[in-house]
Amino acid sequence: MLKHISAAVCLIAASCANAQVQIIESQPIGGRSSAPARSAPAPDAAVLTEVYNQLQMLQQEVLELRGLVEQQTFEIRQLKQQRLDDYMDLDRRLSQLATSPAGSRTTAPPIGAAADVSPPAASAETDGAAPADELSAYRTAIDLVLKQRDLDAGADALQRYVKDFPSGHYSGNAYYWLGQIYLQKNDQEQSKSWFERMVSQYPTHQKAPEAKFKLARIYHAEGKSEQAKKLMQEVAKTDSTAADLAKDFLQQNF
Repeated sequence: MLKHISAAVCLIAASCANAQVQIIESQPIGGRSSAPARSAPAPDAAVLTEVYNQLQMLQQEVLELRGLVEQQTFEIRQLKQQRLDDYMDLDRRLSQLATSPAGSRTTAPPIGAAADVSPPAASAETDGAAPADELSAYRTAIDLVLKQRDLDAGADALQRYVKDFPSGHYSGNAYYWLGQIYLQKNDQEQSKSWFERMVSQYPTHQKAPEAKFKLARIYHAEGKSEQAKKLMQEVAKTDSTAADLAKDFLQQNF
């Protein structure tokens, strides 16, 4: 299309130049011409009008195409943001289920708890299960994050939990949420540190795929393409909620 516009502009310029140049008949040396000088005929006004109209139409088409591209770009961004918001909402719901009262479930372990934790939440005070003070400390921290939306206080509470219960039943969850908190605070170094600890210490944790996905995005932003690609491929092979997101990311960036 740009070639058409350029050709039209050149044609107009040439026509205008022809309209301004005068052609003078040659005179014999030593003699005088009896005929007066003549100028070239003016270009056809209809031709100039047609060229001008075509140029205007091409310019209008370019503007329309540019508008369509901008609109589609905006819609794609909206869809990506909506998908990310849906994913974050699902993640919060799963975490809230994980921290629901112990007596509400009697046969299944807490969602998001470490894979090697077999006792159900209802037996929190039995041998081998999370002590009541550990469970209380973890729930207090999660409430600060999810219900009160106090990220600073929640991060402090989670770090206290990790310090007080380094091998606690909810350590994997705590690492994950610390990574998520600092990610929302745009502190990628802290976020990366906690996600890395979560992935290395709890590779079979239910939240490990989500942690790997977010860690891979951080690696990609840092220019560590190979590390990011490897983690994304691992996530894409799982049946987690992050698998489809990982596949999309791989398709778009690798």
